[in-house]
Amino acid sequence: MDSFRKVIYTPPLVPDKFKELYLNFIILSIIISYSSSVSVCGITFIFCRNLYIVLGRMVHKFGRTLQSRLNHRMPIGSRLITEDMTTFRDITFVTHEVDDSFNMCVFLMYVFVMCGYFNTVSVMFTNDPMMRTPASLAYVTWVFAISTFILLELSCRGSFITDRVEVLKRIMIGYSNKMVISASSGGNQPLESFNFLFEIVMKSNVAVTGGGMFIINYGLILAVAGTLVTYSVLILQLDQDKSQ
Repeated sequence: MDSFRKVIYTPPLVPDKFKELYLNFIILSIIISYSSSVSVCGITFIFCRNLYIVLGRMVHKFGRTLQSRLNHRMPIGSRLITEDMTTFRDITFVTHEVDDSFNMCVFLMYVFVMCGYFNTVSVMFTNDPMMRTPASLAYVTWVFAISTFILLELSCRGSFITDRVEVLKRIMIGYSNKMVISASSGGNQPLESFNFLFEIVMKSNVAVTGGGMFIINYGLILAVAGTLVTYSVLILQLDQDKSQ
């Protein structure tokens, strides 16, 4: 702790008798600020994770319902297709509402993840003895573990939603063949209704994003890994140049 006290700037206007109080206040403020930010991030992560799970299960359940009708050769009419259109519309609406409400929170959590990784790399690859204390190493190890968990969990849940939508689209393709056969013997009204549902599903963009700038899926893990490799190389190069 004494080594950290030495790097805290003390304004010249602070009297000598109040310097210790000033340092304690600054350290306490840092601890409170960091603890509050971690708590808010944790609560937001729990909300987003649970919402993503619910959204993924809704899309998965709808796809299983359509697949069940396809497997059991159930009769399909205009009323049933209208209910399916309403269900899928509600799923799409809820997904966009959730994304609009939480996409900036998700974006900031990914910023937290990247900052945690950058801090870890900076400490692990530096030769500065003050940065490689046991407390610093324990801290960056903890941050690295938390950041990895958030990255994997959110990417997994977001990717599950987009994967279920793609599965749903494949089910609709198989579903369309059954509708064509049914329409040949039962009129064109069910086929017209199905064509409308088919077009809605195929053109839909049911996904969760980070601030509306990128889609949450497994591809983000590769992007983050590539960024970390590049940053690690830069840190090593700068550290070598400094030591020469």
